[in-house]
Order: sequence, then structure tokens, then C-alpha cells
Amino acid sequence: LYALRNQCRCYIHGHSAGGTNPSLVEAMFFGKPILAYDVIYNRETTENEAHYFKTSEELVELLHDSPEDGYKMRKIAKQHYTWAFIAQQYKALLSSHIFYKLSVLIELFIAAKCRKQSPYLAIVSGTFFIEEP
Repeated sequence: LYALRNQCRCYIHGHSAGGTNPSLVEAMFFGKPILAYDVIYNRETTENEAHYFKTSEELVELLHDSPEDGYKMRKIAKQHYTWAFIAQQYKALLSSHIFYKLSVLIELFIAAKCRKQSPYLAIVSGTFFIEEP
């Protein structure tokens, strides 16, 4: 598969459903022109920089035009679809959302436990407050 993708003149991506398609992203790394079926998922993945078709006639026309601008696809792939970038995105998501909610739940749990032991102790955002009786 590597040899075929590496030696092809262009990549035709005919998928019409789904999200970011792994085969499309893999093809982008080869720096070949992409001829993609015209749906929002393919446009978003390629940042509207590929060549798009909706009919077989449009695809034939694109093939006759022989696009040579695959460098754009490689640039987009290197910017948005590397493991380092994806890991960074997941880390940011988890840090900002899930861990925040988890920390709030832990604080509430600790506060409830402390209240049972001392009704005059409260915890707010990691800070202990002692209330006067």
C-alpha cells in the first residue's frame, strides 16, 4: 500500500460519509494532489485545499486537469495530523474539562467528609475556611 500511495499521481478519495477519514489523512502525508468527494468532512480535513467532485464527470475533468499541488496536503497533514499535535489536543481537552470537573467533585467529596467531622470547616477551590460557630 505504501508503494502505491508513494508512486501515484494523485489520490482519489470517494468516501461520502464519516468524519476525518484515516485513509485521506494518510494520503495527505504523501504530498500528492487529493481529488475528494465534495462533502463537508473531506473539505474540513483538507482545509478546502483539495480538488472536489460530486459527479463522475467532474472527477474525469479533474483527472484531465492533472493537478500538481500536493504540497498543500502535506503541509496541512504535518500541521494537524501528527501524533504530537493530536496528543497535545487531547491533553488540553482533558486538562480543561474532565480534570476540572473531577477536581470539583473531589473537593465536594472532601468538603462533605470534613463537614461530618467538623461542621465549621469548609473547602472552596482547595482553600480551607473555618467558620465561626
